[in-house]
Amino acid sequence: PGGKIGAPTDLSGVPVSVGCSVGLAFTAPDATEEAVLADADRAMYRAKAAGRNRVEVETAMAAH
Repeated sequence: PGGKIGAPTDLSGVPVSVGCSVGLAFTAPDATEEAVLADADRAMYRAKAAGRNRVEVETAMAAH
């Protein structure tokens, strides 16, 4: 329960590590669904490029 991204955990007696890269997007209220997804996607790829197992946030607040 709880822990650091990528930290080993026990799964039925087998140590496993699970990693993830997360992209969050905060955009203008009138942004389209496609624009929000594109912003989150850009943030996710920044997280991967920065070393993985990270969270990056897109705060452009642009109405695409």
